[in-house]
Amino acid sequence: MLQNYLAFHITSESDKIKNFIINDIDDLNKSSLSKYIKDYVKYKINDDEYSFDELHLMIEDAVKLKFNYTIRPCWTIKRFIFGDKESVPSHLIISRLKLFQYYKYYPDTIEQYITDNNQLIVMSSHIEDLLHQINTVLLEKLEIKITTEKVKNFFIQIFKLKYSDEQQINLEASVDFSLVTNFLNDKGFNKYVEKLLEYENDFDNSEISLKDIIKVFTDRFNSVDVVTIDVENEKTELPVITEKEIISVDFDSDIKNFDDHKRDITGQVNDNSEIEIEKIDISLPVEVVNESSLEEERKRVKRLFKRDEIDAIRKKIFKNNKQEMFDTFDELEKIPDWISATKSLKSLFLKNNVDMYDLKVILFVDILNEYFRNKENIKI
Repeated sequence: MLQNYLAFHITSESDKIKNFIINDIDDLNKSSLSKYIKDYVKYKINDDEYSFDELHLMIEDAVKLKFNYTIRPCWTIKRFIFGDKESVPSHLIISRLKLFQYYKYYPDTIEQYITDNNQLIVMSSHIEDLLHQINTVLLEKLEIKITTEKVKNFFIQIFKLKYSDEQQINLEASVDFSLVTNFLNDKGFNKYVEKLLEYENDFDNSEISLKDIIKVFTDRFNSVDVVTIDVENEKTELPVITEKEIISVDFDSDIKNFDDHKRDITGQVNDNSEIEIEKIDISLPVEVVNESSLEEERKRVKRLFKRDEIDAIRKKIFKNNKQEMFDTFDELEKIPDWISATKSLKSLFLKNNVDMYDLKVILFVDILNEYFRNKENIKI
């Protein structure tokens, strides 16, 4: 069933340029292609050096990306941004996040996290932890005075995969049962997956209606009460996720590297139609120095690293120039904060053509980040 939805959307978008030749960005902007298609094409043209000769391929990939994100946003964010990499430069992450137009509490929170921490690179494991924290709060907010409106809004994007006209999404509207469970699995909402599976045999043709989803979530599936909800004229925007890979998309050409530390997450959502993500403190500590000796250690950058790490840093960052390395350490000790330090490091990496994806380089940046955070917290 999902493949049918997918084929319909690809054909629908491709038909929009059947009699329209696109040779440049101006032509693309003038076309009737959907905004998410245009954004994806611009991204591929600018960042991956695709050409407009590959437009039909880009349209197909854009639709697949949207479907994956709709059904399993967390999996898609991690895969699209990182692929098989352990880290990616922060500017690439922010660029790719702009392709995701709903479930904004995911991309907005990640972007804020990067900005607040002035990261040069970000670790995939840290983003995974961040997504887990967001989902934890999301579940809490969903369950506080759970209502039919909340449930409907939570699943609206899933139903839009089948119904191009939102006016068609009423209580009797239905989607493939596996889409709903995959969506929930992606978020780790296991108890609701179990609830749905308990009643799976009661659904016809492997599909489940919006009315039945609402009944299951509000513990009224076996109730004689009639569920009433005004679905037709209500705007909705909420997230979903899935655990299994449903659509095959080649993300490998869309990945590089990235790393990170601490963060407060703040997101907002309207009363019934969205879920508010409250402030969360996510601590991702890095062992640098003991608190007892921090006052002295902060003055000696060299002491932050082990002997083998110093050797690796000299080779990978300073081209085996020991004098330049220690001169840089001396300069870093004079720098008051991390923001100023990142400017210095960027210049250094550019000058020495440093591979920012190298694990030793990531370690170097990671430890220095924590060093400056501790340094800023000490009164001189």
